[in-house]
Amino acid sequence: MALFSSIPVDVLANILYDARLQDVVAVAQVSSNLYAAMKNNRFLWTDAYAHDLKFLPLPTGHTISTIPVQTIYSIALRYFSIAEASQDAEVVIKRCSAIEGLEGSEFHAFRLRVFSVPGGRWTMYQSEEGFFLQDHTHIKLPVNVKDKRILPVNIDFCAHVGCQISFQSMGEGVVRCLQITVNPEGHISQAANSNSPHGILNIYDINFSQIEDPLVEDQMQAQVPLSRHAPIKVQEMDAVCDVNGSLILSIHGQYLAVANYVSRVGVVAGIEGVQGCDYWITAAHFHPTIPKIIMDVDRGREGDYPPHHALWLVDIPPALIRDTRPSDDAKSLLDPDITWEKIQIRITHSFWIPSLWTQRANNDGVVPETYICVHELRITHGFHANENVLFAICLTPEGKMEAIAVGSFPRDWRETRLQRRVVMSSLGSQNQLAICFLCPLERRLKKKTLSLPDTGKIEHVMIRGLDPLHGQILLELTIRNSLTGVSEGQSCVVQY
Repeated sequence: MALFSSIPVDVLANILYDARLQDVVAVAQVSSNLYAAMKNNRFLWTDAYAHDLKFLPLPTGHTISTIPVQTIYSIALRYFSIAEASQDAEVVIKRCSAIEGLEGSEFHAFRLRVFSVPGGRWTMYQSEEGFFLQDHTHIKLPVNVKDKRILPVNIDFCAHVGCQISFQSMGEGVVRCLQITVNPEGHISQAANSNSPHGILNIYDINFSQIEDPLVEDQMQAQVPLSRHAPIKVQEMDAVCDVNGSLILSIHGQYLAVANYVSRVGVVAGIEGVQGCDYWITAAHFHPTIPKIIMDVDRGREGDYPPHHALWLVDIPPALIRDTRPSDDAKSLLDPDITWEKIQIRITHSFWIPSLWTQRANNDGVVPETYICVHELRITHGFHANENVLFAICLTPEGKMEAIAVGSFPRDWRETRLQRRVVMSSLGSQNQLAICFLCPLERRLKKKTLSLPDTGKIEHVMIRGLDPLHGQILLELTIRNSLTGVSEGQSCVVQY
């Protein structure tokens, strides 16, 4: 009788097509022959269930199509390790790395502007001394200061004070860094009909695969592989809300400004069908998997107070999705501006946000896999005044908007909004931090307790970033020094 491990790879690929990732890993662990046959076959891994693949903790700068195929197996094992750790109510911190600049530098930690780089290994921060990358991979508890790896990034500091930074993985270890800086010379905005500054889009590609792993004696002399693109004027954008691929998004009161920096085409979009009502777009972002823009809106008629809160969805204009590069003629090289057009866009879905939730909330709610989560909301419980309820606002397979209550938590917990996500937290005694969030892997509410490192009395905690894919949390702490009694700020990254 033929052994299972002798099945041809092409037959195995048909058997495992659209299989769950844990099934693919289990088959690879049957024998050394199957492991050797599957480890270097990209199709066996990329044909797995799409829901699992999008949550793989890919290394910095890589996509599923560019990651070296021989590493996918170990990445899948890490995926299951992080998922297993997320099952425990008590989170064991494996690494804690303070973001406090180079040794000998003097600046207050709250002057740092910290940005998480995709991939879970690096953060970029801006201090009074410039831009720096910090590596958090090799920092284990207890922390040894000499283990810290901080590299300067060759970005013109003076030109970018106060700039906004977004990152996107380009593949092959390359991360694109997009910066919008404000030109002090204002212009008359056709969208808002007011004097507002216009932005300059600066584009940098950082090749993390070329950063040498060994620590150097003088980290200030380390070279970060970086290439610069020609800057682009983005007249209708003085602040960027979100970036998705080559699309950048900004809001101006009642207007959206959306531009494709590759095709150099942009639109200033008014909202169709809302005449006679006052509204203000307070936040906006792209959905990561479907071509829609999600807007938080305050809306009301004259005299209404407080205004009504709503969630609006609109389609990304099709003309902006095409990445058609501009021609290389003399005009396009000398005039790198984005060409703007004024349009009207229609609301495809809307959801009115209630001030109280008057239905009973299920403490173990689950978002169905066929639903697309577009937003998360915290609403006060109508039956229990001391509780809040967390909701996932979803698109159903029928194309309707539906609110799913996934659980409740004490009302005095602190809310942190990370674009479309909500994270709740509460600092307890003995530096115990309780957090609550909707886990994207399991599509249900997770409540965790972290024992923060004993670096002094922690008075205040702000969550600045949560990456459940890589098991990483970016925190901003206020710590009271036991010797001096002075409260000091510190940003840190914890990994579990």
